[in-house]
Amino acid sequence: MEWLPRESILFDGSKAAMQLEVDLVPGAQFLGWEILCFGRRASGEGWHSGGLRMRTRIRQAGHPLWCERANLMAGSGFDSSPVGLGGYSVSATLVAAGSDVGAELLGACRAVVPRGPDSRAGVTRIPGVLLARYLGHSSQDAFNWFTSLWTVLRPALLNQPALAPRLWAC
Repeated sequence: MEWLPRESILFDGSKAAMQLEVDLVPGAQFLGWEILCFGRRASGEGWHSGGLRMRTRIRQAGHPLWCERANLMAGSGFDSSPVGLGGYSVSATLVAAGSDVGAELLGACRAVVPRGPDSRAGVTRIPGVLLARYLGHSSQDAFNWFTSLWTVLRPALLNQPALAPRLWAC
């Protein structure tokens, strides 16, 4: 199963809740991402008021593989905190879950780097999950990096060619 949306934009004053629940049968795979824009930087708009509640839970055969929660309040300091967004306006997470990722595939993913001049990114793994994180100011840079990772991961994990969905061409 794949979940590969374009970015979600949190407009100033927005109050949003996002939830992703994935229940995999043994042998099933999940590959997905979420790209969040906190405000519309290109229009000079920030995210100064509002909130975002997020929850992601991925299980396989009833056992948790990845769980994450966030309750973010605009104006709380999270946007500038080094343990939060660190001053960046775009945050993104890619998750590949359902099987262990070997050292060779992890290395291939780490060799793919974002092209944006001002971004931070990393790829790691835990049992049954590969995780990639992005912080920057460009949702397009995050999308391009995730798409590049997807072209490496999709054939290796899902045994499918990396053919871009028509929706991405819009």
